[in-house]
Amino acid sequence: MATDSSPLDELTALQERSRTLLAEVNTMRAAWPDGSPAPRWSPDGVIQVAMNAVGEITWLHLADDWPARLGRGSLLSSIRAARAAMSAERAREWVSTLDTARPAPAGHPHDTGSAAPRPRERTPSSTTEGDVQSTLERYRAARARYDASLAENGELRRRRDIGSGRGWFVARCAGGRVAALVHNDAAVDADVDDASSDLLALWLTVHEAGVVS
Repeated sequence: MATDSSPLDELTALQERSRTLLAEVNTMRAAWPDGSPAPRWSPDGVIQVAMNAVGEITWLHLADDWPARLGRGSLLSSIRAARAAMSAERAREWVSTLDTARPAPAGHPHDTGSAAPRPRERTPSSTTEGDVQSTLERYRAARARYDASLAENGELRRRRDIGSGRGWFVARCAGGRVAALVHNDAAVDADVDDASSDLLALWLTVHEAGVVS
């Protein structure tokens, strides 16, 4: 007559399931392409966008005739479209890599690919009280800088409009998110590289403020 499994059996099964899931997650993370994708133009040809491996925009370059190309469009939409195209290409590359990568059975004695690294052994410490005090002071200073940045970002989030350094572009925010990136007449007559730098500076400002979705 069959009997219900014991709590120990259930715990063992859960642990085995967790190991299998962890191996799968590690394999999927390892398969994500390294490095930054190639820069991509937006479909409307207004702006070229570069981003790093985690999807953060690191470079923007406006086309020489970007005002004419943009027309009644939105700079924000152009940037998002270019980033979406890069992300989609990155995802396809990731899926292609996963098609040929499979996690080894968890707990297998010959498994060397998915096993977690062994923690580094600690050595006897010669830390003094002065060392501890110095570390605490560095921590307090770092925490103070962090708290100050939070306050600054909170102030930025409350602003409806965030202007660029040269005043050529403005991020109009609503509900804590950028609703539009707009330009004024000065940006149209500006040097393309200078305008691109100003726009990137604005983008990084609103990104640091946590208002870029």
